[in-house]
Amino acid sequence: MAAVTRRQYKGAAAPCTTTNSLTSVDTSVTLSAITGWPSTAAVPFYVVIDPGTSSEEKCSATISGSTLTLTRGQDDTTAVSHSSGATIYPVFSADDADEANALASVMTTRGDIIKMGTGPTVARLAIGSSGAVLYSDGTDPAWASLSTAGIAPVASPTFTGTPAAPTAANGTSTTQLATTAYVYANGSQQTVSTKTASYTLVAADRNTKIVMNAGATNTAITVNTSLFAAGDTLTILNISTSGTCTITAGTATVATAGSLALGLNQGGTLYFTSAGVSVFQATGVAASAGGLVCVKAETALSGSSTTADGVFTSTYTNYRIVIRYQTSTTAELAMQLRAATVDTATGYNYQSLQADSTSLAGARAASQTSAFVGKDPGAFTSLTTLELSGPQLAEPTVYQALNTRNSGAYTAPWVVQYFGNQSGSTQFDGIKFLVASGTMSGSYTIYGYSKAV
Repeated sequence: MAAVTRRQYKGAAAPCTTTNSLTSVDTSVTLSAITGWPSTAAVPFYVVIDPGTSSEEKCSATISGSTLTLTRGQDDTTAVSHSSGATIYPVFSADDADEANALASVMTTRGDIIKMGTGPTVARLAIGSSGAVLYSDGTDPAWASLSTAGIAPVASPTFTGTPAAPTAANGTSTTQLATTAYVYANGSQQTVSTKTASYTLVAADRNTKIVMNAGATNTAITVNTSLFAAGDTLTILNISTSGTCTITAGTATVATAGSLALGLNQGGTLYFTSAGVSVFQATGVAASAGGLVCVKAETALSGSSTTADGVFTSTYTNYRIVIRYQTSTTAELAMQLRAATVDTATGYNYQSLQADSTSLAGARAASQTSAFVGKDPGAFTSLTTLELSGPQLAEPTVYQALNTRNSGAYTAPWVVQYFGNQSGSTQFDGIKFLVASGTMSGSYTIYGYSKAV
C-alpha cells in the first residue's frame, strides 16, 4: 500500500451535469458529457457537485465511460442529496495539497532522503555520518559504518598448498609469495622473477613468470622432478639481447611442439601434467611441422674462439650449423663440444677429403683435443656447413663438414670435406669454434632438424 494516493488530473476538463439524482448514500452517477475529463480507469481524481451552493460536496471518483464511481463526502464536506442536472467538474483538493506538503516538509537537512515508514507514511531518513554506508536491515534502510554488524565482511581469499620457503636464488620474498597466492586466487598478474644467469627451477616458481635477461650470454633453465604438481604452470620469457635461453630437462621431462631454445622476446608456458612431466607451450616461438628450425640466430664470431651454450636439446636429434668466416692468418677452423658450459677436449677422431683428390688426404687423426671443420688461408672467405648427429644422445656424436673457400676474384674453388666423431657418451648442449692461431671474424647460425613429419 502506498503512503500517498497517486491521482490523475486534466487541465481543460469542462463542467457538465449529472443525468440522475443522488441520495446521500448513492455511489454512482452518470454525466451528460466528459469533455477533457480524466479517463484512465481505476485511477482516482476529485470532483465537486453543486459548487458554490449549500449542497456543495467533494467526492473521490473513478471513471468508466461517462459513469463515475464515487467515494462521498471528501475534503471536509458532507454527503448530501443532489438533483438530476447538478453541476459537476474535476477539482484540486486540500488532500492533494496536504500530501504534496507532507513530502516536501519532511525534508529538513541537506543530504536527507525519503523512505516509506510504518502506517504506511512518508518518513525522513537523515543524512548519515561521514564514511557511513546505506544498507538494509531487511525492513528499513539505515546508515552504518563498515565495521558494524549490518555489513557482511568480505571473505578472505583461500590459499591452497604451502609455498616453499623463499630463497636468495629465486629472488622471491615472503611478501611476494603471499601476494602471488592472492593474485592467482583473484585472476590477476603474476609475480615476476628476473634472472641474469642459468637457473634451476624451485617449487616457489609455481605460477610465476621467469624472465631471463642475460645480455649476450647463452643460458639454460633446468627443470627437475618433484617440485610441481599436475596442473601447475609457470611462464618463461627471454629478453636477452642475443643470448639464447634453452629450457633444459634435468630430472623431469620437457616436451614441446616447437623449440626449447628461446631467442630474443621468445617464450611460453611450462605446464606440468605430473610431478615429473611437463609440456612447453610456445607463444613467442613458432612451431614447425618439419624441416629446419632455427635454434640460434645468426651470431658473430670473434677473437680466437666463440662459444654457443644451451643450443642442443632433446627436441632435435640432428643439427646443421652454417659458418661464414675469415681468419687473420692461414689456419684451420676447429670445433669442440661442450656440456654445461665446460669444453670437452678429448676423444675427437676425423679425416679430410679434398675436392681435387680421389682418395682420402692425409693420415687419420685419432683421440684429438678438437676436430677440424674448415681451412682458411686468411685472404679468402670460407663457408662451412657442419652437420652434427646426436649431440644430446648418450652415445658418440658423429659429424661431417663441407668447407669451400675462394677469393674475391673467381678462381678455382677449393673444397674439402671433414668427417669424424667424438667417441664419448656425453650428452652435449653446446659448441665452441676456435682457431689454432690468430683471430677469426664472421658469423654462424644453428638449426635443428625437426622430428615432425
